[in-house]
This record gives sequence, C-alpha cells and structure tokens, in this order.
Amino acid sequence: MVYVPKNPRVRKFLNCKYCHEEFYGAKPSSLFCSKSCASSHRIHILNYKMPVPDWERITDFRQCIRTSRKYQNWRTSCYERDKYTCQVCEQRGGLLNVHHKIPFIKIISDYNITNTQDANGCSLLWDISNGITLCRTCHELEHYHLDGEAEIVSVN
Repeated sequence: MVYVPKNPRVRKFLNCKYCHEEFYGAKPSSLFCSKSCASSHRIHILNYKMPVPDWERITDFRQCIRTSRKYQNWRTSCYERDKYTCQVCEQRGGLLNVHHKIPFIKIISDYNITNTQDANGCSLLWDISNGITLCRTCHELEHYHLDGEAEIVSVN
C-alpha cells in the first residue's frame, strides 16, 4: 500500500535540472531551484550566447546554496538550538530568520567559494555557532547601517 498524503502540495526535496543542487520544492513538478536557474537553463538550451554579468552569477550561486538541503538543515539546527526564539528581543515563533554572524557573502569571498561543491566543503558556512536566530525586525536592524556598508553589528 502506497501512502498518499491528503495535501497534494506537500513539500519535498528535489534536484535542480540546471545546477543539480537539491532544493526544497513546493510542487513535485518543480524543475529548478530558482528563477535564475530556470532562466540560465533556457539560455543554455537556446544556445543564446549572451554574456552574464558577475552579480547575476553570484545571485544564482547564492540562491542555489540557500535552497539546498544542507542549508535547510543548518537553519533548522540553529532554530532548535535557540528554541525558535529571537536572541535579541526574545520573541518566540513568528517570522524568524537565521543570521550568519560572519556575513554569508564575506565567507564566500574570503574562502574563494565559486561553486556549490566549494560551499559544501566550507565548514564555517555550516557551523551553527556562526548562526543566530532573529525575528524579521531584528534581522533587518542587524543589517542596517547609516554608512550603507555590509558590515554587521555583533548581537552577542
């Protein structure tokens, strides 16, 4: 007997047809982890030789990491460690984010991570001591600076 869930929109992990990364998909028919991968795939299929700007490649790559199973597990581990509570205002539940204490983009640039295999091998990226649970408001405040730099204020 095969188990069929009552809710046909049960999310599950799928493989992206373009970057081959595992991602958490809402529909079993999802083929790509992001709109960027879908667009890149269409360009590749059509053999359209349009140069892709560096920022767009970085966005694709970051999106692939953030939708991977390893990233989802890292976030869940941080949430569980912090008991699903914002570590600044102590709000429990609601809209929560996991914030990298050492910024995600800084880790990528400092460790010269250029693909998902490099990212999977970088222990700092997946270290739960580098993550902290914040509510949406505190997370936005954490990234806000008057001088506009991407530098992060420490919450500990």
